[in-house]
Amino acid sequence: WDDDASLLEPKLPVVEAEWFPIDREARLSVVSATGHVLNDDYRFASVFGSDSVTFFERFGQDAWPVADQYYAFNYPPAAAWVGGYAAFAQWDPREGREDEDWLLLLEIDSSSENGLVIMWGDAGVATFLIRREDLRQKNFSKVLYYWDSH
Repeated sequence: WDDDASLLEPKLPVVEAEWFPIDREARLSVVSATGHVLNDDYRFASVFGSDSVTFFERFGQDAWPVADQYYAFNYPPAAAWVGGYAAFAQWDPREGREDEDWLLLLEIDSSSENGLVIMWGDAGVATFLIRREDLRQKNFSKVLYYWDSH
């Protein structure tokens, strides 16, 4: 990492406002928190021993309410987060690629807090993923960008 502000890009690209998901510049306020694997994360089965549907089915007719409560309890209460477990609107694009060891680099959720509007499609989420080894080497040339919406 380099703290030299002169290396930052001083100008933002011009983008048609109606098509850009974030309505203006914003800064992140960083707070450290503990996260837990979410229902739709490709690592759920490695933590709980089965995929999330099978795991929550053991609660019988309460399966969906329990799964929803688990998700709500563990879903990050912020518009953006760095690291931890990704929260996808549809499905985890890393599914079936467990051997590639993709980590969450940055996730920006749709939000309208403090006058800032962020809207990815139909209240979706933008996710930036990176392989663990690339992050170790500070190689950001192979970051996977993925967004989905409801």
